[in-house]
Amino acid sequence: QRDAVAKMLYSRIFDWIIKSMNNKLVASQRGSIKPTGCVGLLDIFGFEDMPVNGFEQMFINLTNEKIQQLFNKIMIERELQFYAEEGIESSYAPPPGNDRCLDLFLLEKPQGMVASIANRIKEAGKEFNKMDGAPFVRQLNRNFKQQKQDYYVECTPSMISEVMRQKKKRWGKDIRLNWEECFQVKHYAGTITYELKGFLQKST
Repeated sequence: QRDAVAKMLYSRIFDWIIKSMNNKLVASQRGSIKPTGCVGLLDIFGFEDMPVNGFEQMFINLTNEKIQQLFNKIMIERELQFYAEEGIESSYAPPPGNDRCLDLFLLEKPQGMVASIANRIKEAGKEFNKMDGAPFVRQLNRNFKQQKQDYYVECTPSMISEVMRQKKKRWGKDIRLNWEECFQVKHYAGTITYELKGFLQKST
């Protein structure tokens, strides 16, 4: 009964907001040849955590990381700067930045994820299968350990066993992952496990 009431309230409030917006926009356009009001919606990729996260999910989530960074800088940092310029006291603490997570992907020196994939493709030539999967993950593990990159997590058998258990609970089916082909990234929205299989083939 509580859920039904909540759904009804949500539906009626949503309808009221849309009706109010339409009335305002229509009223502003009366007697005008051109529309004077509009509402724009920005539809972006959603942050993804699928049963198996591969090449596509990694770059969708990278896009979301970049959007989150821009949001922090444009919407939050500028607002705080405005407060400071106007002498307005604010106790608001900005959220943790995600620059280090973006460095994991986008740095060229030392090599981030994107540069590592590009170089791996050059080394592999047409022999993608020999250079993909577990051998590539081992190289990434070494590289990011040397860089002390704290947003990259090297996987262990016990970690992947727990990931598979959680995925089965969430998705209702068995998910098989090879721990030697997996790594994790600590995104702003949560830690995601990626399986590095077919990355090089999909990158070409």
